[in-house]
Amino acid sequence: MQNAHYDSLASNNKFHVILKNVTHCDFSNGTNTNCNLGQTLSGCGNQISNSLAFSSYMNYLEPFLNSQLYGDCNEGQRFMDSINTSSSLRVGLKKSGDIVCNVIGVKEYENTHHSSVFPNPATNQLTITFHQKRNTPISFELYDISGRLVLSTIENSNASKKEINIENMDKGSYILYVRQNEMTNAYKIIKQ
Repeated sequence: MQNAHYDSLASNNKFHVILKNVTHCDFSNGTNTNCNLGQTLSGCGNQISNSLAFSSYMNYLEPFLNSQLYGDCNEGQRFMDSINTSSSLRVGLKKSGDIVCNVIGVKEYENTHHSSVFPNPATNQLTITFHQKRNTPISFELYDISGRLVLSTIENSNASKKEINIENMDKGSYILYVRQNEMTNAYKIIKQ
């Protein structure tokens, strides 16, 4: 059953970790008759304590969620390290792809940047305002959370505003780079 769930996922990045001596029943509070019945008939669960099972489970889940939900690059690397390192806690592992974070040290600039992005979160369109230096192109690159370039455009005119249609993009977190000459600003964008 678990393999069917894994195989049917359309994502290029997917992970299936099978922990030693841990089943879904180990997270029961003892009042779920399905798990109690399953444990009695099939010997499922209770081979280790619930607290140890939870700790083993969270060792993988917590850094994965911090990476995916909060865009925390260090947590993404911690998750990949735990997946790529042999462990006596695991009895099985399936993996397709990697969590890649190309953004290191994205800072929120206050008064030092020359561009702004709004609305954020956005549903249909991003508006970027910037200071255009004469005859200096500005590039805009939008990356998804896995580091894949999903949009790239250059503004060569004397405009001071760029609108980008994101209506058909998947919901989630993105990183927008606004580059002009030697200066690069990065913005975390949420598409709703």
